[in-house]
Amino acid sequence: MKDTLRAIRSAVSTQCVDLISVRVSPPYLQNNEICSSEEKSEFQDRVVQLTRRIIALRTEKLMSKSNFAIVINDNVQAALDSGADGVHVKEMNVDQIPAIREQILRHRLDLKDNNVGNMLNRRIVIGTSAHTVHSAHVAWKKYSPDYFFVGTCYLTGSHPEKRTEDLEGPQLPGLVRATILRDLTQKDKALVTPGQIDYHSSSKPAIFAIGGINLENCSEPVTQYGADGVAMIRTVLQAENPYEITRQIQKCLTQS
Repeated sequence: MKDTLRAIRSAVSTQCVDLISVRVSPPYLQNNEICSSEEKSEFQDRVVQLTRRIIALRTEKLMSKSNFAIVINDNVQAALDSGADGVHVKEMNVDQIPAIREQILRHRLDLKDNNVGNMLNRRIVIGTSAHTVHSAHVAWKKYSPDYFFVGTCYLTGSHPEKRTEDLEGPQLPGLVRATILRDLTQKDKALVTPGQIDYHSSSKPAIFAIGGINLENCSEPVTQYGADGVAMIRTVLQAENPYEITRQIQKCLTQS
């Protein structure tokens, strides 16, 4: 956990990070083993503590200008317990987004009523994944996610089962964004700045390219095909210098 936090702190200090998705797979899913309730509780506590420490980074002096959103992958209870901004919902569970948004809102209202804290000034952020233009378009029209992770763009260790011919490719995130933009009203379109990610605006979801993104290929989905940004795991967390690699990636994304 210490190495992960150190890498995240270094990356977000660049003020180039818009979203952190806490993605930790339970050990009983990784090894197809049945764990005890005690082991499941310990795992849940670990996810909550990691998320709380990431949230705490936003209050550090060096992060005063950072306002990155924090979601937890497929774990609503951990999001409630930790105070995360929201949840990343699996694509197959996208129909649960309205109920999850309502659950988080009610939880925040309960906290305020009980004088535990006030999170009502932070927007609830709910995102999902998409692997086709059609699935993303339907999800956006019916359930209004705040962002999409779209891919897989390139070969990646996160999906070792995918071969080159199985990839969705770097073009897909831009195609998703273009399809959604075509559905926006002219008034909404006037509020949309290409490449701008704003969770305080409901005019459009942010479209992140995901899957095998690194320094060499990160600009392709954004500058060539129109995605809003990129999502990475190993490229940043396993970098010798997460701060520098994050700065370099941001530079690549903003070059025309």
